[in-house]
Amino acid sequence: MAACMCGAKPVNVIFDTDMGNDVDDALALVMLYAFRESGECNLKGILINKDNPYAPVYTDIIAKYYGADSVPMGMVEDGVTKDPGLFVEKISEEKNADGSYKYARNMDPQTKLPSAVKLARKIMSESEDGGLVYISVGFSTNLAAIFRSGPDELSPLNGLELFKKKVKYVSLMAGNFSRPVLDDPYSVAPEFNVGCDKPSAKFVYETCPVPMVFNGFEIGLLAEFPNRVVAEELPNENPLVESFRLYTNGSDRPTWDLISVLYVFRPGMFGLSENGLITSSDSGHTFYKADSDGNRRFLKTPDKETAEKIKAELVRLCTYKK
Repeated sequence: MAACMCGAKPVNVIFDTDMGNDVDDALALVMLYAFRESGECNLKGILINKDNPYAPVYTDIIAKYYGADSVPMGMVEDGVTKDPGLFVEKISEEKNADGSYKYARNMDPQTKLPSAVKLARKIMSESEDGGLVYISVGFSTNLAAIFRSGPDELSPLNGLELFKKKVKYVSLMAGNFSRPVLDDPYSVAPEFNVGCDKPSAKFVYETCPVPMVFNGFEIGLLAEFPNRVVAEELPNENPLVESFRLYTNGSDRPTWDLISVLYVFRPGMFGLSENGLITSSDSGHTFYKADSDGNRRFLKTPDKETAEKIKAELVRLCTYKK
């Protein structure tokens, strides 16, 4: 609301998600709808980087419920995770007693969507220079394909050139930048979003032509989304309620993907590392090196009081009344 009252321009966003691998993607999308409702966000497109036909169907169900199903969607090609996971297929296929679908939607698993690359290039070609923020809360598969794309009928620029011209920065959930892991990246397993598509992550971190702000694995652990809030404050007809139950079985859940969305609209709630270089190895481990000429930064671990404020804001946004 504050953005509307002070006349601030909404942030134009492309949202790239592995919807279905974790329920935090769904909560992050609801946050974008909350910011859209308040006038702070212009959600230009949703790119799916989970290669399962129920991922876009489920995304459309959430969009339909929140009245945001006019936002275009693009689908990954040759994605790395093809299983349905714990909830997207179940929610998509659930029926009422009369055989109708429990949750309304505009598509089915056979619906042919534009490729994520084609949709991203269309959005970028139609946007003002530096007018987009790209939020990535899954794998780097789509980003790598966009960067490798060539000129087409939408733009004479190749992917890297078009991205550099149109995107201000990338906010992404990836890596681990806690102090022990910074000292020894090999002391832990690769973070999920990096480890599932190692070649794409390595390529993107090395070649992305615009600044990148990394939200590491450690941040979301400090602000878990309360199961109680979902169960008690959201109406039962909201597909998030059953999704959260299916995925968490009644537990709270780290807010990894939500943090990457929140940073874009509430940057003052976070501290940032110095400018530097962030790279990924062939094994999927991430490395940070301070460098004043670098344009990669990561979110600093918040103190306990700040983490509670972050959690409160996430809860407020995810429980907004549509």
